[in-house]
Amino acid sequence: MRRIRRWLFLAALTGSLGLYIGCNPGSSTSVSTNGETTAANIDIGSPLYAKVPMPALPANQLRREPIVIANAVVSYAEKQTVPAQVDAYVLMLASKLPPGTAYNPNDERIMIHPREVDKKNPTRVFRRLVEGDRVKKGEVVAWLDQEAVEVQYRASALMESNADEQVAAAKKSLVQIQDLLNSLEEAKKNGAAALSEVVQLQINQNRFMTDEVQARGAKIKATSDKDTAETLLRKHQPQSTVTGIIKKVFKNVGEFVKAGDPIMEIQQTDTVMVEGNLPAQYGPYLKRGMKVRIEPDLPVSEDRNLGTAQHRAEVTGVAVTGQKDRPLVVSAGLDNNALVWDVCGTKNTFALHHPTGVKAVACTGPDVKTQFAVTGGEDGQLRFWDLHDPDHMPKEPSKTTEDGHAGPVSAVAFSPDGRYVASASGREVVVWDAATAKRLYVLPTEHKDTVTTLRFTPQSTLVTVCRDKSVRVWNLGTQGASMLLPIDHRAGVADCLGVSSDGSRMLFDQTDDRIDVVSLADGRTVGTLQTTGAGRTTGTGRFATLAIFSWDDSLVLTGCGEGSRSELQLWETPKIGGRGQEQRRCVTPTESEVTCAAFSPDKDHPFVVVGTKAGGVHVWTPPGKTELAKIRTGTIESVLPFDDKTVQVRVRAINTGDETGDGMPDRSRAKIIVSADQVAPTEAVGSAVVPNAHPGPNAVVPVGGLVIPQVPNK
Repeated sequence: MRRIRRWLFLAALTGSLGLYIGCNPGSSTSVSTNGETTAANIDIGSPLYAKVPMPALPANQLRREPIVIANAVVSYAEKQTVPAQVDAYVLMLASKLPPGTAYNPNDERIMIHPREVDKKNPTRVFRRLVEGDRVKKGEVVAWLDQEAVEVQYRASALMESNADEQVAAAKKSLVQIQDLLNSLEEAKKNGAAALSEVVQLQINQNRFMTDEVQARGAKIKATSDKDTAETLLRKHQPQSTVTGIIKKVFKNVGEFVKAGDPIMEIQQTDTVMVEGNLPAQYGPYLKRGMKVRIEPDLPVSEDRNLGTAQHRAEVTGVAVTGQKDRPLVVSAGLDNNALVWDVCGTKNTFALHHPTGVKAVACTGPDVKTQFAVTGGEDGQLRFWDLHDPDHMPKEPSKTTEDGHAGPVSAVAFSPDGRYVASASGREVVVWDAATAKRLYVLPTEHKDTVTTLRFTPQSTLVTVCRDKSVRVWNLGTQGASMLLPIDHRAGVADCLGVSSDGSRMLFDQTDDRIDVVSLADGRTVGTLQTTGAGRTTGTGRFATLAIFSWDDSLVLTGCGEGSRSELQLWETPKIGGRGQEQRRCVTPTESEVTCAAFSPDKDHPFVVVGTKAGGVHVWTPPGKTELAKIRTGTIESVLPFDDKTVQVRVRAINTGDETGDGMPDRSRAKIIVSADQVAPTEAVGSAVVPNAHPGPNAVVPVGGLVIPQVPNK
C-alpha cells in the first residue's frame, strides 16, 4: 500500500512538471537588452510594434487525395501523310491568304500565283509553307501544276453556258410559236387561216422542242465535264485533314510527283497522348475512361520588354520597394554594389556603391510612407538608403551602423511598419532601430549554424531559418525576445523560406521534393507542394535555394536543385489540406544558377525578380489567363503492364491551340492528376492485401496525397 502511495506521488509530481514545461515552450530563450540569455520569467517588455491578430486556419479535412503521375511524356502520336492524287509537277507549297490581303514583295513568306496576270495588284496571294508551320484542318497545303485541267474546266464551263443559251433560245421560240398557233386557231374558226399554215407551225414547234432537248443534253454533258474537271482540280490541291504542324516536306517546288507519292507529313496537335509510368500496385485504382487533369511543365523565358540589370559578380539578394505604380528593384552583389533598377519607369539602373561586397538587402513595404533599403555587407555593417524619390538616387547611405556584426551579414529584414530591422551574421541575430541605426538587442544563440532567412510577421514575431535545419519563431518585445515555437527536421535544401503576409503560414522544406505549408500557430502542415519528380532520372525537379510567397499570398515561387538550378517553379498557393498546382516554369537566360528572388508588392505592377550567380537580374510577369488555360483535361485510354513492377498509363487529351502556339509541345513533360473522386475501388482477391495500395475512404492520408515516385521510361 505504501509503495502504491509513493508511486502515485511521483506520478503526480512528474505529471505537474511535464504540464509546466509543456505550457512554457522556449522558456529558456528570453533575452535582455544587453543580449545575454536570461531566465524564462524575464519580462521582454511590450510588443515591439502593434500586433495584428493571426488569422485562424481551418482544421485539415481528412479526405482521399489525388494520385499524381509525375514526369509523364506528351507525344503527338497521330499524323497525316499528305499524298499526291494525280501525276503532276509541284507548283507551290503554300496556303491561300484571305481575299484583300496586301501583297508585300519584300516579304519572302508571301507569294502570288506564278500565272497571276496582274502582278501589281494580284488577287491570288499565298503564304509560303515550310517545315514547322502550323496548318488547320481542311486547309490547302500544296498546289500541283493544273494548267491543262484549268483549260478543260474553262472549256466545260463555256460549253455549259452555251447550252444554257440554246435552251433559253429554244424556250423563247416555243413560246412565240405557241402564241402564233393560238392566233391561227382563232383565225381558222373565222375562215381567215388555212390548215396548212397551222400544220407548218406545229412542225416548227416540234423542231424547237427537239432543239431544247438536245440543248439540255449538251448542258448535262458540259456540266458533267465541268464537275469532272473541278474534281480533278481539287486533286491538284491536296488538303490537310488534321490541325497540326508540318513535320517534314518530301517534295519541293518543281519536282514531279506520281499519284500516291507523299508530299509532306503533318503532325496532329489538337489531340495528344500523355504517357506516364507508376508502380504496379497502383494500377488497380486506374480504369479506362477515367477523366484526369493534365498539368504541363512549360518553360518560360524572362520578360524581355522589362529589360535586365547586370552585376559584375554574383547577386546575393534582391528586394522590391513599396512605391505605388513605380516599385524599384534593389539587388545586392559581390561586386561592391547594390543596383537600383527602375523596372516600371525609366528602365534605368543606378549603383549604390559600397566599400565591400554586399551580402543581403531588404526594402520597406507598401504600407511605409518613406521608402528605404537596407544593405548588409561583408564587413558586417548595415547601410540605410533613402529611395523615396525614384528620379533622385542617393550617393551615400543616410545611416550606417556603428557597432555592426563581427562577420559578414547573411540576412536582413524590415518590420512591417519599417521602424525596425533584423540582421543575421553567422549564428547572431540582432534587432535594430531603423531611425537611428542603433542596436536594440541580440537574440539568444539558439541556432547552431548560419542564419539564412529573417521574416517579421504582423504579430510582432520574427521567424529565423538556419542551416542547422531548424526554424525558430520569436516573440519580439521592446526589451528583448523569447522563443515561441521551434520547428525542426528540415531537409535544409532551401536557404530562403517565405512567410505569408498575414503571419499565419510559412514554407518548410520537408524533403528535397516536397515543400510544406506550415501553420505558425501550432507547427502543423496545412498544405504541400510536390515537384514533378524529374530529378529521379535527369537531375532536375528537386527543390533548392528558395521558396517564397507573393505579397498577396496567392503564389509561391520555388527554386530547383541539382542539374537545373537555373529553373524556378511558380505555383498556386495550396488551399488548406490540399496540394499546390504548378502554373509556370521560369528558366534564366543562359541557364544561370538562381541565387535569390523577390515579388513586387504593387498589385498593379506584379512581377517576380530573380538574381543569378552570373550577376544577372531578371524579371518575369505572372502568367495570364491564356497560359493558365493550357492546363488540359484528358481520358485514360489504357493501363497496361510495362514490366513486372510497373504499369504504363496512356491518356488522350485535347490540346486546342491558341495565339501563342499549340499548347503542350511534342516530347514535353506533364503531370497526370487523378482526382480522389475518380480513383476506382479495387476488388478484393481472397484475403490478400496489396502492399502500399491506395488508402480507403476513411484512412488518414498525409497532406499532398499519393504522389507516385518517378519510374524511369525504358
